[in-house]
Amino acid sequence: MFQALHPRLRSSFPPLRSLESTPNNLSQQLTSFIGRESELAEIRNLLATTRLLTLHGAGGIGKTRLSLQTAADLLDEFEDGVWFVDLAPLLDARLVAPALASVLALRDEAGSSVQQILARHVSSRQLLIVLDNCEHVVQACAERARELLRASAGLKILATSREPLHIAGETTYPVPTLALPVAHGDAVPDWTQFAAMRLFVERAAAVQPAFRLTEENTAAIADICRRLDGIPLAIELAAARVRSLPVDRISERLADRFRLLTGGDRTALPRQQTLRTLIDWSWDLITAAERMLLRRLAVFAGGWTLEAAEAVGAGGELDPADILDVLSQLVEKSLVTIEAEGGRYGLLQTVREYALERLVKSGEESATRSRHLAHFLAFAEGARPRLIGPDQGAWLAKVDRERENLLGAHAWCDHAEAGAELGLRLAGAVKLYWFNRGLLGLGYRITLEALARPGAQQRNFVRCRGLTDAGQFGFFMGRYGEVLGLLEESLAIARELGDRARIVGVLQPLGMAYLGAGNLGAARLHLEQAVGLAQELGDKRELAGA
Repeated sequence: MFQALHPRLRSSFPPLRSLESTPNNLSQQLTSFIGRESELAEIRNLLATTRLLTLHGAGGIGKTRLSLQTAADLLDEFEDGVWFVDLAPLLDARLVAPALASVLALRDEAGSSVQQILARHVSSRQLLIVLDNCEHVVQACAERARELLRASAGLKILATSREPLHIAGETTYPVPTLALPVAHGDAVPDWTQFAAMRLFVERAAAVQPAFRLTEENTAAIADICRRLDGIPLAIELAAARVRSLPVDRISERLADRFRLLTGGDRTALPRQQTLRTLIDWSWDLITAAERMLLRRLAVFAGGWTLEAAEAVGAGGELDPADILDVLSQLVEKSLVTIEAEGGRYGLLQTVREYALERLVKSGEESATRSRHLAHFLAFAEGARPRLIGPDQGAWLAKVDRERENLLGAHAWCDHAEAGAELGLRLAGAVKLYWFNRGLLGLGYRITLEALARPGAQQRNFVRCRGLTDAGQFGFFMGRYGEVLGLLEESLAIARELGDRARIVGVLQPLGMAYLGAGNLGAARLHLEQAVGLAQELGDKRELAGA
């Protein structure tokens, strides 16, 4: 600070309100604070209206750094100081009160408990206390916070935890991940608007001064940030690898992220030095039932509903009636995410991969994925008739939300018992969806994969329908020569089965395929047969098509 001197200007001022002059124990941060402008504003607004605010979220999401920045910004508003209490090293909940007393420099008094000393100290003061990392001593933190808030009208508490404290008067704020670019091929519009990318670039430059963002590495950096869910600690661990790997190789190796993302700050707690130990910490704090459900939820892709969780997550010691309560606890502990509307749940990709590892080690993967397949096969078969008619729009949207789960169920058919038949049923059930969404290539590939599975060669109804479906996909893609054999086989099976509805269903696409291939005689023959049989059956839809 510089001061202009002049006889007419004031020359003495009160001390500046700063980390040096305001009572506090906030440490100077060694790295820059990136992004979070809107979050800081929201937190300050909330603290203006509540006396206990808990920042909660997944491990590594930046709760501590956000609380420290908030506390530094609010120094002017608390006459008696801002005090940061780091609870992470505590192994015993009984040490929470002594830790508070130590930070506030309070001494033992004869005949008084630590809680009483704390209450007397805060009773007439204006303070902000930051309780950081409450999750492993959450009950003790809740009790101490309630006691102190009752003792002082001038006290406010900002807590950070992976779950709320759950006491009267508490306001909770879920800390979001850093802003991420949406995947649009290799193009990233203005990378500076995305805090996740800014964080990666700055931390990478800190370990490799020559590092710069270029047109060549922008797409890889964006991919790294997306695959790490915008979690600051994970991004910093990835950026540290720039010492020894180019960013495109880092992106490639994120398939084994728990082996790659190690080597964090040596002075940090062990759980903050690698991505695996970060999530190990959360895993160790949850109950056996919560662990069981969490690892089973890893089979979902793209989220799930409560009904899906009950169908797939239950089994063994976990009753379907218990799923809602256990799932709610996982949401509370920031391991499961929930949409704002509350109807759909999900996992951060990093948490999902960790839980999937646990599922494989538990020996439950096969049974869980088979329940997942059964649930989404039933969903798809229920959706099929509704993809035609007045409810089509609503049901297309429902299937949109489950697309990744349907693809996952299709993939598991390679391993499931009776997977060949189940795979053909699933492919047939979602056929209309692929058509309506214009995803012909994907529908064609999936149907051909289902037809090629071992055991899928039995000449039965599901194979007959699958061949027809594949033929229709290929025809609309202009692959006339490829589909003639598929449709001829389908027609032969339909005639063997004596299934007249299937015969008329395949005659029309077969006639059109011959037309596309230039064989007008064969096309007319099959289409005339289709018209005649549709008239006999009274099937107006097939008659219109033929």
